[in-house]
Amino acid sequence: TAATPNNRGATGWFLQKTHVDGEVEWTGVQLDQTAMPIMLGWKLWRAGVLAERSLVDWYGRMLKPAADFLVDGGEVDMGSTRFSITPPASHQERWEEQGGYSPSTTAAIVTGLVTAADIATLAGDTAGAARYLAAADGYAANIEKTMFTSSGVHKAQDGNKNNGRYFIRVTANPDPNDGSKLGDSNGLDGLNETAILDGGFLELVRFGVRAANDPHILDTLPEYDDMTMEENLRVKYEFTFPGEAGSYPGWRRYGNDGYGEVIKDGSGYHNASGPRRGRVWPFFTGERGHYELALAKATAPVLASEQIDGLRNTYVRAMELFANEGLMLPEQVWDGVGGNEVYGYQTGEGTSSATPLAWTHAEYVKLVRSISDQQVWDYYPIVAERYAK
Repeated sequence: TAATPNNRGATGWFLQKTHVDGEVEWTGVQLDQTAMPIMLGWKLWRAGVLAERSLVDWYGRMLKPAADFLVDGGEVDMGSTRFSITPPASHQERWEEQGGYSPSTTAAIVTGLVTAADIATLAGDTAGAARYLAAADGYAANIEKTMFTSSGVHKAQDGNKNNGRYFIRVTANPDPNDGSKLGDSNGLDGLNETAILDGGFLELVRFGVRAANDPHILDTLPEYDDMTMEENLRVKYEFTFPGEAGSYPGWRRYGNDGYGEVIKDGSGYHNASGPRRGRVWPFFTGERGHYELALAKATAPVLASEQIDGLRNTYVRAMELFANEGLMLPEQVWDGVGGNEVYGYQTGEGTSSATPLAWTHAEYVKLVRSISDQQVWDYYPIVAERYAK
């Protein structure tokens, strides 16, 4: 807001990080972080938790300024931070490391604006509702044009199903085919944007911006799941556990992730003795479980018991196996790549990353609920009705 200390620029966006007393610490702008409070307000209202009067009050004080920022952007000028935001390009994507056009961020922006329009209608702001829907339609129409490469570096080889067509993690400009270099991060040099895959495209399905069987989503899965890629770019891994039959899937944040242990000996992140490697995050097993539920529902509105058991025994069980003795879920688990003499982690065991990670515990609870309900918890029907028919 305008009252935020040292804010001389645009208002409406939400701060990246503050202390519990409100003291500002980080001032990066993540547009998904600005959209999600709108989404939450709509969810609480539709669930009967937030009364219409309260929602209308919050709309005027907080949610409308956020929606306006998602449409207009503006000049951010706070403390020593100064840059311009032109949505849907974000200063930072969901990992707080790169700027540009991100599928996961755009999914939240579109959903935030559609839900904002519904709230605006409730509040009698018909002009605002029309403006938010128009912006959402424009952003949604350009998702594939700006974030889906048709000439990516991951091509068919060694019997895989890659075809060079897939959503990329993030692109600094609206052309996903120009091979632009991403910025350096976590001690690793940035690479060609089409080399870097992550699961952010699945958020398009989770919120209802794209159908689970949309051709662009289906085109991306082979590359995202390709376990023949070189280890630095590979995202998917499978794990076995003593006493458990079969294997269980896990995914890294993205290819070329350096937010993890030193590769040569497994020492901690802050050890500067060599290149580091981001490991598998149990959160993404839950993210994929939600997608697989949505995909199953796309062809069978009511799932058979064996389908439900398959989802539960694969994705829910995998997350449980990643937990430690105290049933706490870690941020990352050891993927078996590189040296491990410092800590001797077992494959699939939590590393010295944040444990418990509240986000992952929330994902576990939502996945259990989603499978029980046969409906993705974070799904927004009004978004799907508009874009994912």
